[in-house]
Amino acid sequence: MILFRYERNVFYEEEEQAARLMLEVYHTIKETKKGFWIHVSPMKKRFVLKEGKKRYAYPTKEEALNNFIERTKSCIGFNKHYLRKAKAFLIVAEALQYDLQKPILASSE
Repeated sequence: MILFRYERNVFYEEEEQAARLMLEVYHTIKETKKGFWIHVSPMKKRFVLKEGKKRYAYPTKEEALNNFIERTKSCIGFNKHYLRKAKAFLIVAEALQYDLQKPILASSE
């Protein structure tokens, strides 16, 4: 049996980058009641469930593409969250930097 998974790939050509999808094709090496074993690299095997919402690879290209879309939406959500946090910390750090640049006045006690 053959399983499919879409992965993102970025190509850089003369200072421009192009986003491309790569379709990974995996040949199963063993089938069990619950799933399949595939080679994801020459030295690494991975178990893929037959059923389930989140699987590493899928029996059809359509299912693999739908999974890629959902993974990408999730990635965007995480990155938006990290971007909001990073912006907040940048504001705090720049305010601290501004405070550190102020001259310290000696008190007359």
